[in-house]
Amino acid sequence: MDIVFNCPFCNQELSVDETGAGAEIPCPSCSEVLLVPSSEFSNLVASPSEDPPEPATKKDTRAIARAAENAAPAQILKPNRPLDATAKGDKKPRLKTFRRQDCMKDGKDRFDEAVTEFLQKVGADNIVSAHPISYSYVAKEGGQILADYGVVVIYRS
Repeated sequence: MDIVFNCPFCNQELSVDETGAGAEIPCPSCSEVLLVPSSEFSNLVASPSEDPPEPATKKDTRAIARAAENAAPAQILKPNRPLDATAKGDKKPRLKTFRRQDCMKDGKDRFDEAVTEFLQKVGADNIVSAHPISYSYVAKEGGQILADYGVVVIYRS
């Protein structure tokens, strides 16, 4: 059975053999690294190697059979992991959100320093992506709605 799912970044429909569940693969459309869901969290379809169900009506199936013989099964293959990554063990994708409001200390904006310290601690090889965000919140004093910014970092640990 194949696992059919959509890329969460570009919504491209992907199909992977169920043995690839839990694997990290690059999306062929947007190149973002994504995690193949387990079969219970996706749509399962019969893979081309399995026998299809018998048709309800008797039609000329020669053209369909020839097309099926000539078609190669679509697969997304995961490249072999580097030895140093294998030695470190499995790294799971994680998410860290930085809000500029939370990085204010003694009236000084420490947003850049906080993000830089985190990125250095995690290491460049483990950073998957970083995405800017904007958000709004209600100020404690005065009840005004204020707009602010931050960053979401997706990394492996």
